[in-house]
Amino acid sequence: MNVWFVAAAVVAAVALGVHLFLGSRLVVRPLLEAAGLDRVPRWLNFMTWHMVSMSLAFTAGGYGWAAWRKDGAVLALFLTFQAVGFLAVALYAAGRGRLPAWRLPPVILFAVITILAVLGLALPATP
Repeated sequence: MNVWFVAAAVVAAVALGVHLFLGSRLVVRPLLEAAGLDRVPRWLNFMTWHMVSMSLAFTAGGYGWAAWRKDGAVLALFLTFQAVGFLAVALYAAGRGRLPAWRLPPVILFAVITILAVLGLALPATP
C-alpha cells in the first residue's frame, strides 16, 4: 500500500465534499443569481464547476486505486501531472487577478496533492 497516494486520495475526496456542498452555496448560487451576467458565461461557469467536481472524484478514486496496486504508479503519475497543471493554472489566475495565492483554494489543494503524490512516486510503498 502506498500511504502517500492514500493521503492524496483523502485530500481530493475532502476537497470534493467541500466543493460540492460549501462551494455550491458560496460560489454557484451567487453566480447563477448574479444580475447583469450574460447567459453564456453564467452557464459555462456552471458547467465548468461540475467538470471540476468530476475531476476531483476521478482524482480521489484514481489515487485510491493506485495506492493498492503495484502497477498504480502510471495512473498516479498521470494524476500528478494533472495536479501540477491545475496548480499552475490556479497560480496564474491568482497572479492575473492580483490576489494572494492562498486566497484561491485550488492553489492550496493542488499544492498539497502534488506534494503527497510526488512523495508517493518517490518513496517505496509499504507492504
